[in-house]
Amino acid sequence: PLLDGRAKTSKNASKTALAAARQGKYSDLHFALMEERSLTHERVLEIAKEAGLNMKMLEADMDDPALERHINDNLSIMAKIPSFSGTPFFFVNDEYVSGANTPELDRLLKEALGS
Repeated sequence: PLLDGRAKTSKNASKTALAAARQGKYSDLHFALMEERSLTHERVLEIAKEAGLNMKMLEADMDDPALERHINDNLSIMAKIPSFSGTPFFFVNDEYVSGANTPELDRLLKEALGS
């Protein structure tokens, strides 16, 4: 499916963060990206450089088809959820919880763990 501009921007930022994980810098980049309003491809790369990533390695990792599959798998799962409403989003066995609904998460986890 065709992605709108915002979705393309988000997908690019996601791919960059996944590539950063290979350098042990996922959290550093993730939180830096969350602070930004404009996530053009160029700005995402600037933020990655500011976060201390090896840019040659990052760009090579971003070209890895495994990262594209990872993101597409997540998008595919999201498309199957009838009332997807944002993040955070959790699956526990076959049930999902949207948002930071800790009482529901706690209940589902206790059930799953047999506690």
